[in-house]
Amino acid sequence: RFNSLLYTDVRSYRVDLRSISKEDFNILYPAYLPLISNRIIYLRLSDDEDTPCHIEQRQFRFEPQSIYFSDLHELHNLTNLKFVHCRLYHLHVEDFRDVIDQIWKLPKLSHLYWDFTFKYERHFSMPTYLSTSLQYLTIRNYNCCSYDFSRLFEKTPRLRKFFISSNSDEDDDLPFSHEFLPAPQSLSVTRLILLSIRSLPLMTSLFKLLPSITRLKVEIYSITLDGHQWKEMIVNYLPQLKDFQFKIDLGVGVV
Repeated sequence: RFNSLLYTDVRSYRVDLRSISKEDFNILYPAYLPLISNRIIYLRLSDDEDTPCHIEQRQFRFEPQSIYFSDLHELHNLTNLKFVHCRLYHLHVEDFRDVIDQIWKLPKLSHLYWDFTFKYERHFSMPTYLSTSLQYLTIRNYNCCSYDFSRLFEKTPRLRKFFISSNSDEDDDLPFSHEFLPAPQSLSVTRLILLSIRSLPLMTSLFKLLPSITRLKVEIYSITLDGHQWKEMIVNYLPQLKDFQFKIDLGVGVV
C-alpha cells in the first residue's frame, strides 16, 4: 500500500537527507529511491552538524554495494541539487570529474550548490559537457585559476546567477602568456556574488567576462582599492551595473 501511494499518487519529490541516520538511509535507498528516482526534483546531501560524516557514512564513493554517484544520470527530472559542507579528504577532485560531468548532463537541472572539500587544494573540476539547463550556480572553496572561468561559462551558457567563494590569494592567476578567452556572447549572467575574495586578478577576470552584470555583491580580503579604482573598474567592465554591495576586510577592521 505504501509503495503504491509513493509511486502512483505523488508526482514529484523533494529529498532532503540532512538528518537521516546511516541505518535509515540504508533502508530507504534500496527500497524506495529506485522507485522514485525519475520524479525527484530536489536532492540535498550534507556533512554538517545535523548529520556528521553524512557523505562518508553513506559511502558515496566508487565501491561495490554502495550508492554510486554515477546514479545521478537517472535523476532525469532533478531541478535542484545541493551538496552542503561535504568533506571528502580521502579523495582528489579529479576522482569526481565524471560526477561533475554527470551533473552537467542532467537535462532539467537549474540550480546547483557545490560545497566540497577534497584532498589538497582544488575542490572543483571543470566540466567537459555542456549544460543546457543550469542557471543558478554556487561554488564554495573555489581554488582554480581565473582563466578557467571562460571554460566554465562556455559549458554553462544559460547561467544567470553565479555565487563563488575563494580563499586563493595568488597574484598570478592569469599568466601573461595565456590568451584571455572571452565568455560566450549569449551568456546572460546578471547577478554575481563574490565572497572571501583575496585575489584581484580572479575578481577582475570575472568582471571582464561578465559585462552584463546588473547586481553585484562583493566581500574582499587584503585587496586595497580606493573609490576611484572601483569606479574605473565598474565603468570599464560593468557598464550595466545597477546594484552594488561590498564589504572590505583589511585585516584590522571592516570598512
